Amino acid sequence: MKNIKDKISVNDRLRSRCDSLSEKCRKIIVVCSLIVFALMAIVMAVDCIVYMDDDDIRHLPEVEHIRDLKLPEYESINPLNLYDHDDE
Repeated sequence: MKNIKDKISVNDRLRSRCDSLSEKCRKIIVVCSLIVFALMAIVMAVDCIVYMDDDDIRHLPEVEHIRDLKLPEYESINPLNLYDHDDE
């Protein structure tokens, strides 16, 4: 119960702080946030494109294939036949 009340109070505090800002200030904050996220996306895309063909900088690890597993020849579920009731 305490966590829900804390979340509600945090939400109310954030809402009251945003409501106290003027509409012009809110628009500036939103536009600046969009610009920052757009620049981050562009930087990551350019970084990916630039280093895509450069083998010296980025190396992928070699894939090692799984080898066949050698299982024993005897019955692996009940190897000692402990529950064999044919001795009646």
